[in-house]
Amino acid sequence: FPSHDKIIAMVWELERFSQKLIAIKRRPAWQVEAENRLAGRLQDMFDNVLDDVVREFQAVGRVPSDAQTRRQILRFFDDAQETMTDITTEEAVAIAQRGRNSVISKLQHQGMSIRFDEVPNHIVETLRNHIFVASAGTLERITGDVMGLLANCYEQGLSIFDTMEELRNQFTRLGEHRARTIARTEI
Repeated sequence: FPSHDKIIAMVWELERFSQKLIAIKRRPAWQVEAENRLAGRLQDMFDNVLDDVVREFQAVGRVPSDAQTRRQILRFFDDAQETMTDITTEEAVAIAQRGRNSVISKLQHQGMSIRFDEVPNHIVETLRNHIFVASAGTLERITGDVMGLLANCYEQGLSIFDTMEELRNQFTRLGEHRARTIARTEI
């Protein structure tokens, strides 16, 4: 068993390590606010897609047995990609503008004559293209997960109501997780 001094030394080492970890993980309040704003907007978008999917599911009136019908029910994910890209690009550009303005302000305080202006269009397009590719991958994963869920519900013989409840539960978990992940990544 370690001595009392050894235990105290280990506790202090853990405390120093914890403080370093906190410093590394600490993010400015403006960044956390931007992440929360983006995550909230994306979650709203995912909620709207879920509403559309549930309405389509109800219109079909049964748990789909084939991939084509499942794909028809989930077609709203295809429309969501443009919306997701637009929302994420807006937030990313706002943060880029904030960073740009901060740098310009610091340079002006150092005596440089630089004016504030908008983020250049080529930067906005670069951000948008990156975000479009990332959002496509995210929506493909979500669609695949939900397609698998529908197939499993059919194989288990679940009713349409039980399947819709499973769909809501999984989609809510996936949407919240993906929205937060996207926000942390893009901001």
